[in-house]
Amino acid sequence: MAQVPLTEIEKSVLCGTILGDASFAISDGYKNARFQSNHSTNQLTWFFWKFFVILKDFTKPTGLIYSEPSGKQLINQTSEASFFEPGEDSLEIPFGKLKIASLADAKLTELHSVICNKNRKTIERSWLNHMNNYFLMTVWLDDGSMTSGRQGILSFNSYPADQQQIFRDYLLQVWGIETRLQDTGQKMQNGQPNCRISIKDQENLLNLLRYIAPVVPVREMLYKVCFMAESNLSLSQRWKTEVKGLVRPEFAEEIDKIYAKM
Repeated sequence: MAQVPLTEIEKSVLCGTILGDASFAISDGYKNARFQSNHSTNQLTWFFWKFFVILKDFTKPTGLIYSEPSGKQLINQTSEASFFEPGEDSLEIPFGKLKIASLADAKLTELHSVICNKNRKTIERSWLNHMNNYFLMTVWLDDGSMTSGRQGILSFNSYPADQQQIFRDYLLQVWGIETRLQDTGQKMQNGQPNCRISIKDQENLLNLLRYIAPVVPVREMLYKVCFMAESNLSLSQRWKTEVKGLVRPEFAEEIDKIYAKM
């Protein structure tokens, strides 16, 4: 991983994205790897921050597809996607889904050789050890959630239990975050149990959010670091005060707005 010719933030954001639902493969007829990813337009600025700011060397607006909830595509890969101009009001588009298909690139192929086995994504400690808190942030914003505002869950539904255990060991040994592996009661396509990772308790959840909150880059995703325990309003109030000091200074007022709606 150290030899892959990407910056540390590119590696962490891209690997965090790929770890979730994004596809990452060398397609038939292609020499190099590329990634594809989908997001709801509810996460519009997060989508554009990842793919047109951090990973801009691997994407073009012509690789963007917008689909209505019905599935009808209004923008395809041959369009200019002219609504996209970073930082402008043109980022306001109707509710639906966004899909990005990256360029096929030799640098991505080098990353593919590290994190894929037989063209399939794998979780390995050897590459996890090179990740930073931008990786944790990306994983949490894409695949993490708080049920009832207080119980932390990471959903890696496409990975077998043994690979999720590798990720659990990484969280504990590198970041000090204790977790549990939960069987969802469902089965994967290969018949193996479908599992997810739950953060052990509120203390570990807040420790995880302390790593993530300082690097959340867009307002629309701040709700992911807003902990609320109705059974412990004192703790919730203390966390609100703390997280306002952890996020970017310009985001502090947004934290107040989020808690006012909770």
